Amino acid sequence: MTLDVSTHEGIGHDALVDAWDELATRDPDATVFQRARWLKNWEAVLGGQRSMRTRTFHRGDELVGLLVETRE
Repeated sequence: MTLDVSTHEGIGHDALVDAWDELATRDPDATVFQRARWLKNWEAVLGGQRSMRTRTFHRGDELVGLLVETRE
């Protein structure tokens, strides 16, 4: 199955945040720092002059990975 990549400004929409938290729940080694809600707080408090974007990786309708980037 094909891996689809999309780019979102910031953390992304609410449905993505829910899928992101679901993905973190499935990973027994995931920490709070890998969750969208923590990154939302980071962006609001510590983001400063940096903007954030998120790349998502889907197989079909399933979110299988994420990459969060910051840039000036």
